[in-house]
Amino acid sequence: MPRSLVCSALFCVLAYSLPAAAETSLWRVAHQDRELFLAGAIHILRPTDHPLPEAFSRAYERADRLVFETDFQRLNSPEVQLQIMQLGLYPDGSTLKDALSPAVYRQLEAYAAEQGAPLALLTPMRPPLAFLTLLTLQLQQLGMDANGVDMHFFQRAQADRKPVEGLESVEQQLDFLFSMGGDDPDAFMRHALEELRDTENLFERMTAAWKNGDTAVLSQEFVTALKTDYPAIYQQLLARRNAAWMAPVQAHIESPGTELVVVGVAHLVGEDGLVRRLREAGYQVEQW
Repeated sequence: MPRSLVCSALFCVLAYSLPAAAETSLWRVAHQDRELFLAGAIHILRPTDHPLPEAFSRAYERADRLVFETDFQRLNSPEVQLQIMQLGLYPDGSTLKDALSPAVYRQLEAYAAEQGAPLALLTPMRPPLAFLTLLTLQLQQLGMDANGVDMHFFQRAQADRKPVEGLESVEQQLDFLFSMGGDDPDAFMRHALEELRDTENLFERMTAAWKNGDTAVLSQEFVTALKTDYPAIYQQLLARRNAAWMAPVQAHIESPGTELVVVGVAHLVGEDGLVRRLREAGYQVEQW
């Protein structure tokens, strides 16, 4: 069964495979006398997944600045929460029942009943917000509600007064998320419901591969699966964003000081990942 949608949300998402012999999902990029660290993140973890691997803390200590996917401080603002509602809800009184075929809507009804999720909460939502809501509820039921890698380091940087910045605007990230499935709501929701049923097993495999730096598993199961089973989402959530991030990442490598770049681990591995792109651009990149 394809595992692409849950993975893209948890990472938030092979012909080419990197060596899988390092300790964890962290890379050091070197250029002349300068360095930059790429930390692969999972956006939500269990309390038992902390503390993070020691290599992450060592990279943080060496960093003068932290770079995240987007502006975390603004992400939690009332203004952005309103934008989420505007993008995630139907504006004209339409519902999921109108957008989905009767067969797929019955599947949604059955899954919501199994999980104890009120259907009335979901029906005003567009498919991406309904999916993310169900995923969040399921993760909370499984005890997976601790800060992920990125939020852990964002809070630490705030406490230590280290500068932080984002690779893209909050608006860009929201647009990527809420445009998922717009071309075929039925196909999107079918995939989502099938994958949600396997969330616990998927999460175990993903966190194990992330902790061990197992790039073969991360690439094949959690990146290539997305590319194969949902190519439009793969291009939108991973490939295009990775290409757009290359310029600011290279600018940080070339500038004085050391940065720790913290992005979903799916952005680092695979044939379109930042690790391969940076190697092809001539930088020395090694798992650290």
